[in-house]
Amino acid sequence: MKKVDVTQIIKEAAVILVISIVAAVALAKVSRNVVVGIVLGVFILGSILSLIWFAGIRISIYKKKIEKRMNEAIEKEHLGDCHMFYAYTSIVAISELTGKIAYINSFNPVVQIIDAKDVTNVKSDYVKGPLGGTTQVYFQFAYNKVNMRIPTFMSNQAFSLTSEKVLTGISKADTYCEIIKRAQNENA
Repeated sequence: MKKVDVTQIIKEAAVILVISIVAAVALAKVSRNVVVGIVLGVFILGSILSLIWFAGIRISIYKKKIEKRMNEAIEKEHLGDCHMFYAYTSIVAISELTGKIAYINSFNPVVQIIDAKDVTNVKSDYVKGPLGGTTQVYFQFAYNKVNMRIPTFMSNQAFSLTSEKVLTGISKADTYCEIIKRAQNENA
């Protein structure tokens, strides 16, 4: 199920490298030692830029791009009306009509389409946190023995299982599990 858009990864790495080299040359002109300036610029600034890029900026930029790719794939594959779920970095579209599941992630912006009948281990669950709380609620399914977890609630803090946010996440996860199971049964 995992396809990788290698050209996208190369483009992103090249942009970060070019920015790092330009910053390194500028730093080398300011510092007394040209070699130290270039090394510091390329490695330290490159590392910092990479962290910033992959930690947040990339997600906001690619959100519209992956949504556009998903909509194009839905039209191309004639999936019809789909149940769409927008997670933090990914989109899942489930078509009960055709029994297909489409998935795209901003870290790998290639739409992957599979048959719902080939999916196993459909369930919703949560990550157990301290004092009986949770930091994540998700629904998952397995395809070719690879589990795909799609979060419906995420937090860097533990929330009580009775909190409104967690209950909403549990409800969404259960709903999407039921949708996947219906798509499996109607197109078996």
